[in-house]
Amino acid sequence: MTAVAPKKRFSPAARAELKKAFTALEESTFAAKLSKLTFGATDRGMRMLPGAVVGLIEKAVGPALDTALALAVRTLGKEGEAAEGPVARHIHKAAVAVSGAAGGVTGLPGLIAELPITTVIMLRRIAEIARRNGEDLNDPATRLACLEVFALTGIGVAPEALGSTYYTARIALHGVLKRAADELGKGSGRLAGAAFRGVLSKISAKFGKDLARVAATRVVPVAGATSGAVLNALFMDHYQELAEAHFTIRRLERQYGADTVRKAYENLRKKKV
Repeated sequence: MTAVAPKKRFSPAARAELKKAFTALEESTFAAKLSKLTFGATDRGMRMLPGAVVGLIEKAVGPALDTALALAVRTLGKEGEAAEGPVARHIHKAAVAVSGAAGGVTGLPGLIAELPITTVIMLRRIAEIARRNGEDLNDPATRLACLEVFALTGIGVAPEALGSTYYTARIALHGVLKRAADELGKGSGRLAGAAFRGVLSKISAKFGKDLARVAATRVVPVAGATSGAVLNALFMDHYQELAEAHFTIRRLERQYGADTVRKAYENLRKKKV
């Protein structure tokens, strides 16, 4: 979790930002977006998709994430350079769409082949969002927070009894993320070690489910080059929204204190329930 700042009164602008982040995190899921886009075809595809294929996809996620983050961060340039704007966002989105179109032609093997490229592009965008919100990309904890975004997908479907599912997800990862950050800080700067592998394992389980849904969509009649491009664009949009929400909340926590922000967030969830 982010450091606790001195308590300050929440401004109206900060409340509006928090509400927008809450909506992105708690009121929509990739599964729901995909099902709506394909008129339920994805749900049928998931029932058709062999368990072995799902396992293959989830197995491919870890190595892709392992190598993608360092490359994504390196391509952002030096600290202090101008953050990328809306044009860059659309370029990244288009690149992922093209990757999806190429993968769509070759079906499930194409999805596995394009995964490293797609992941690098997505992580580069997530890292840029983090930097724009005041994060230091040289800090191991920030780099791990970029990966944490992939574990925030689908939290809006958790039972209401869990309370705030966003904070539940962060607390579940807090221990292993801290150990991985300490491990990285003492090492050679590489994302490696037992704790980091634990992070990858936890995150891959969530990210892999969304990838499986994309794969399932390709085994039903809506599959093909065009749908591959559309699916990947939707995929990137979803994770960019999660990243914007996550790093907005982390920034507000630094400004107002973690307890203050969490209490305001929990109040929003109580109103929703």
